Amino acid sequence: TGILFGGMVSIKNIIFYFGGYSETYWSFLYGFNIETKRWFLINIIPDGETTSISDGRINQDGYFLLPVLYSFSAVYIDFKKEIHGYLGFPLQSRRFFSLN
Repeated sequence: TGILFGGMVSIKNIIFYFGGYSETYWSFLYGFNIETKRWFLINIIPDGETTSISDGRINQDGYFLLPVLYSFSAVYIDFKKEIHGYLGFPLQSRRFFSLN
């Protein structure tokens, strides 16, 4: 099955895609390079301030997975270099991660 109702944020030549309704409770952070037209996984490293290990899950390959959120809005805060997700299901408002 596919992933529905995820969120996308564009930063320079990269589109970040995450979340979405699926059969799992966890989501990778995907990147799409507009220039090369290639998808890739982005490994999030919890910094203990914006994101902690308890906010997500680490899979068997060592990737930190975000809790699934779908039907939400997402925005990039340039001066903080952070992506925020707002509301959606399950109902919550959270800062997902910092790009520092």
